Amino acid sequence: MILLSFFSRTNIFCFTALWIIAVIGMFLLPYDAQVPIVWSPFAGKPIVFAPGWLSVLVLPLLALFLTTILGVSGLMYSKKDFESGRHVFHVSVNGFLCMMLVLECTLIFIGRGGDIYYPKVAALLAGGLLVVIGNILPKSQPSRLIGVALQRAVHDPANWRITHRWTGRFMVFTGLVLIVLALTVLDGPGLFMGVFTAFTVPMIAGITLSYFASRNKN
Repeated sequence: MILLSFFSRTNIFCFTALWIIAVIGMFLLPYDAQVPIVWSPFAGKPIVFAPGWLSVLVLPLLALFLTTILGVSGLMYSKKDFESGRHVFHVSVNGFLCMMLVLECTLIFIGRGGDIYYPKVAALLAGGLLVVIGNILPKSQPSRLIGVALQRAVHDPANWRITHRWTGRFMVFTGLVLIVLALTVLDGPGLFMGVFTAFTVPMIAGITLSYFASRNKN
């Protein structure tokens, strides 16, 4: 129950919905169906398959594992840190769980014989998640819980503002670029590299901005 206190009602609703869809998927997929659950980032082809009943449990179990880690790690932060980062934390968790929901539905669709390229759907959703987090990040307050939580930024509100204003803008930009490229030219291994780059560039930019903002102030 202590862990649940870190999550909003919407977080819990999305998590519950993910498990409900997984249970429904068990009845929709043939028992002996072999559903792809892992794609090679280098070849862009499925490399691991699982029975229908097991394939629908992979994402809910992953969500359970990650949210448990988030809840446990939340115990290490002060109440002030959590209150400052609560809104961004809840929106980010909602975005992640909604992404899992769509991917779960996509997996069930594939298991029933549907023709759709799973990595492309994942890349589009990742781009959307970046846009959502990028829009909310500049409104955050200094906190060790979320964002570019470097010491210089956490202890300097001005550094935090400029770091997260531009990190958020970079996230929105890379997210939109990823969506456009995934819809047009990216395919196979390019999708993995696109997602990796879209997430990495804003973080590197944020750390660099925080460093130079601190240096210029000094």
